[in-house]
This record gives sequence, C-alpha cells and structure tokens, in this order.
Amino acid sequence: MNGLLNRMLFNGNNLTWDAHSFAPYDQWVYLGTTLSSFFFVASALFWKRYRHQQAQLTDLSIAALSFTMASPVAWTHHYGIMLPIFALTLPATLAARLGASGLALLAGSYVLSSNYFQLTNDLGGTWLNLVQSYLFFGAVLLMICLYRLRNAQSLDSSRQSPRRAA
Repeated sequence: MNGLLNRMLFNGNNLTWDAHSFAPYDQWVYLGTTLSSFFFVASALFWKRYRHQQAQLTDLSIAALSFTMASPVAWTHHYGIMLPIFALTLPATLAARLGASGLALLAGSYVLSSNYFQLTNDLGGTWLNLVQSYLFFGAVLLMICLYRLRNAQSLDSSRQSPRRAA
C-alpha cells in the first residue's frame, strides 16, 4: 500500500530503484499505510475468527498474505508467499464449489502476480501509474478469494457437523 500511495502522490522516483533511499516522508502516505496495515492485520486476526475453526490452512494463508501486504516495505520477492497459497487455494476453491466467479478471481490474481508487465512503466509519469502496483492488486484479489474460501469452508463444516439434541 505504501508504494501505491507514493505513486498516487508522485512522491519519489517510481521507475528507478535506489538501494540507499526510500521515497521522502509524506504524512498522507504514512497515515494511509498505517491504516491499511491495521486493517489487513486486524482482519486476519479477528474477522469472525470463531466461525472459521475448520479453515485452518486458509486462515494461515490469510495471515501470511495479510502480514506481507501490511508491511510498509514489501518488494516483489516478498510476495513469493503467494505461490504456495495458490497451490492450496486452487484445489480448495474447486472442492468448495465457488463457481466461475471464484475461479475467475483466482485466475486474475495469478495473472497479475505471476507476470512482469513492462508496459506499466511507460505510465510511470502519468496519473495512470497506479497500474504499476499490479502485484499488489493481484494480492488483493487473492485475499478476496481466501476470505470467500474460508467462508465456504466454514459453511460446509457447519452443515456436516452433527446437531446437538435439545
């Protein structure tokens, strides 16, 4: 989120990587990054946590991806955590019968996160520079898939658990 906000405000160079410096401090970037980090971490830790006790691997995936996305500095290689998450999520999505929309979200996420789009750098000096954050957007799509999957797994487990006699 930090990179996305810096791009939106044209704060720093978004085309050339400098190993010795970051974008200059900006209070709006700081505030937006802090709020989004809180949102990602709090959602992973507390969002309906007692309703999803049967979705343990999905919860672990949500946590791993959330903590990566919440980091103020997350480079491309930090998102390598997504590959094992995809390996878990595809068969689980098929088993949960989330339909074409679930598979489309997952496929869109995979396309965005597994490719390098040089074309986006051509837009680096324009207000369309947001497309340079395509990896982050792929992670957002994967996060949506994971939350939908967790909900479906919880619903399936509640249907399969025997009901108590009154």
